[in-house]
Amino acid sequence: MAQQLINVKKLFDYLKERTGVSPTEKSPKEGETFRFEWTTRGDFYELFLMGDCLYFCGLTEKNSERNQQKLLELLNWLNGWSHYGTFTLFRDPKKISLEQTHFAYSDYKVEELFSFYDQLMKRMTIYYLSSDMVFEEDIPFEEAVDKAKLQMDRRG
Repeated sequence: MAQQLINVKKLFDYLKERTGVSPTEKSPKEGETFRFEWTTRGDFYELFLMGDCLYFCGLTEKNSERNQQKLLELLNWLNGWSHYGTFTLFRDPKKISLEQTHFAYSDYKVEELFSFYDQLMKRMTIYYLSSDMVFEEDIPFEEAVDKAKLQMDRRG
């Protein structure tokens, strides 16, 4: 897994060039091999390796204080759509979490890591778009997720 850390650092070098995002390497928590953290537009992200699993996680406050019943329905619907990655509502403090787990059967190439990162950001964006539609425009959550996915598909 030593190559995995090298490839993660290459991914972050590439992202820094493109987006200015500069993750910080942190001390690993118990059971972790390595950990990186960064903030984008006020949201918190982390990537870490624990055991044989590589985790990409996002955490946002966006719409987390809204109607809990509607929010849970939306998160359930997003989880059904997401296939991998789980949206969760943290209660204290109120935040929305997305966790993607990838079983590291071998060291992932930089291109694979970029794909995982890209999917995390797309899923977070679909949450942002659909939650705004649900809470600002009063669109039913099923329709809001479909519309958000269409917007993302048009963006490429």
